[in-house]
Amino acid sequence: EILDKFCINGGKRLEGVVDISGAKNSVVAILPATLLAEGPCRIENIPNISDVTCMLEMLEAMGARIRAINPHTYEIDTSVISSYTVPYELTRHLRASYYLLGALLGRCSKARVAMPGGCDFGTRPIDQHLKCFTALGATAGVNSGYIDAEAPNGLVGTHIFSTSYRLVRPSTPFS
Repeated sequence: EILDKFCINGGKRLEGVVDISGAKNSVVAILPATLLAEGPCRIENIPNISDVTCMLEMLEAMGARIRAINPHTYEIDTSVISSYTVPYELTRHLRASYYLLGALLGRCSKARVAMPGGCDFGTRPIDQHLKCFTALGATAGVNSGYIDAEAPNGLVGTHIFSTSYRLVRPSTPFS
């Protein structure tokens, strides 16, 4: 793809408005967070790209109601989801699919998401995510290409130090 180039000549002040598209890496994290809402969420300034379409399809496959307001605004109602499993055929297209794990654990206390795909870099390591879910009170592991996680007593807040990947439970629970 060739980008346009603008050459400005002259000593005149520039004025105008530039619309900035939403960031893909932000929206693929925000969309799974709708699983934690009690009602519909309206998200604006969503970039119209395949990763967004794929994440919306994953939510819809779990039972969410998705309504397009316009090409960059969606209303998402996850209060009606009926499944904690994300279909393999959808996760293989998007490496950010593992963002659904934490949201599903928080919402359903269970999650089943196929290993992330979406690029030619090979298998994405998720061992640090699994260690963190364990520190938060879940059991998590990889079985037949799926990441299975369960937190029957809910997730419990803790301190996680990423510089050394040492997991430490706080002496008092968070409120």
